[in-house]
Amino acid sequence: MAPRTPVPSSSPQAWCPGRQPLGILPPHRLDLAGHRRRNGVVPWVAYHGDDGRDRLIAAVEAAGLRDRGGAGSPTATKLRAARATHSIVVANGCEGDPLSRKDVALLALSPHHVLDGLQLAAHAIGAAEAVLRVHAGCPALPSVTAALGEREDRVPVRVVEVPRRYVAGETALVRGRPALVSDVETLAQLASVVLLGPHHYRASRTELVTVTGAVRWPGVVEVAAGTSLAGVLEAAGGTWTARPVSRERYSAAFRADHER
Repeated sequence: MAPRTPVPSSSPQAWCPGRQPLGILPPHRLDLAGHRRRNGVVPWVAYHGDDGRDRLIAAVEAAGLRDRGGAGSPTATKLRAARATHSIVVANGCEGDPLSRKDVALLALSPHHVLDGLQLAAHAIGAAEAVLRVHAGCPALPSVTAALGEREDRVPVRVVEVPRRYVAGETALVRGRPALVSDVETLAQLASVVLLGPHHYRASRTELVTVTGAVRWPGVVEVAAGTSLAGVLEAAGGTWTARPVSRERYSAAFRADHER
């Protein structure tokens, strides 16, 4: 069975709504040159040495970045804690929600944005090793492999495929060592903090949402942070026209379901 395409090619609005022209999800895959033309180059000289690490974490804090993996933890707090323990950094590209496709879309279309963030996180905590974790057979793996071949990064990145199970393989990956684990969207957002500056980022931050069901363009949409559910559905082309359900019909359907 062929893997599902993360973002439908027939729906450009579902790739990156026009409200955020410099979001983290481009309308097509970007190689390294294309990524740098669109997003810029990480200003490493501004974050050199231990003082630079402090400035980097302070910028993440000023941006108000929180992890996108579910817990919503302040990313700067995690970076400071990991820095004190000489952690390795793990980029988690395995989505626990079986219907979510945002990490696959991000790795397939904008792998360099994720890898920039991974390198920045590794620098912030002083890590000498970075791991990118994906599900076995991940359809974005060729994109990631090609992207790594284009780069000469400070910290080597090891790609590890794990079984398609929830929270699979963390212990084996880190071998009992302290680790900073961040989902790939958080790392891409971290790169945006540095590339845009924390104040510009805070004013224009976006988030990725997977939309399924009766919408015109099922897939991954990028919307401004705090967008309402109605706005998310609009970004996915709106819902298919359906007949309103009367109160009587709803009550009858509820009773029939309850009696089963």
